Amino acid sequence: TMQMCVKALSCARFLAPTLLRSSAPSNCTSIFRRFLSSDAPGTPAGKVIDVDPKDREEKPEEGKLFLAERSKNIIVANRRFQLSTYNSLPDDFKDSKSIHSDRPVLGKFHRALNKLVIFLRNDKDHKSEAKHIENVKRLSNASIMTGHIDPQPLIPVFTRVGLLPPSVLMVGDMVPVASASEIIDLVPDELAKTQFMAYWFEWHTILHVDLFEKRQQVKEREFLSCFVDPMAQCQHEAVHLANTKYLDFLPSFCKGFLGVPVDDAYFYSVDRLGMSIFGLRAGTEDQWREYRFPFSREIKSVAELEALFKTMIAELLEAERA
Repeated sequence: TMQMCVKALSCARFLAPTLLRSSAPSNCTSIFRRFLSSDAPGTPAGKVIDVDPKDREEKPEEGKLFLAERSKNIIVANRRFQLSTYNSLPDDFKDSKSIHSDRPVLGKFHRALNKLVIFLRNDKDHKSEAKHIENVKRLSNASIMTGHIDPQPLIPVFTRVGLLPPSVLMVGDMVPVASASEIIDLVPDELAKTQFMAYWFEWHTILHVDLFEKRQQVKEREFLSCFVDPMAQCQHEAVHLANTKYLDFLPSFCKGFLGVPVDDAYFYSVDRLGMSIFGLRAGTEDQWREYRFPFSREIKSVAELEALFKTMIAELLEAERA
């Protein structure tokens, strides 16, 4: 049962010990205290990523995936893509007359084939998608972007602070799927009673765009060969759980485990190695930061993530009572 799982868990098994702060209250319990760092009193040991990109490192930090993995996981996690097609070759990137990019379209990453399929409906109720179909008949060139439009409840938060969550931009060609049998298991339920076309998106350029709008090219070989994180498929479920059932606890996680007081916090990303919370530094109006919580043990399901939340809450409550 969930209660038995929670009792069997310990923050030591999941959260990296360096996350906990040496200046925690002296009345912390022994369970909480034995994972506190004594190397840098008064300083949060967990990694805090500032919005200022000057000192950002290229290599993965503790509890962070490689760039190719992060990019593939964004593609796998999302089912809505911002598609741009062309009715003629644009003169430059500002030539909006030749570019059609309207509402998001549906897509799915085929993990077995390591390919992305895009679905376009061709009926009177989806004129924007029908326009894409007409464009692709003329020119197969296209680009897609995802990660910046989902999960939808977080978009107002990022819009308010002038940032977007990490996303992936792909440039390539739209190629019609030759055999329906290849994609039969990928067709979304909402397409069951509609006419649609399916296309493989054959990319030649992949760019990862981070919180600070820094673009890094992802090598195709690394993208194709990298691991698909077990949390990618359930990313939206995890984000929804954290920002509904556990929303009120997120500021306490930042203060209790990173030693950083925040006034407002939102959970926006998780993978097997760690989770990320976007928080507003206490006493400020615009100092939003990304707070990364590395795990010392891999998390592979929403159930395990929720068990971790419950353990963290129990640790905090026990520390308050001591």
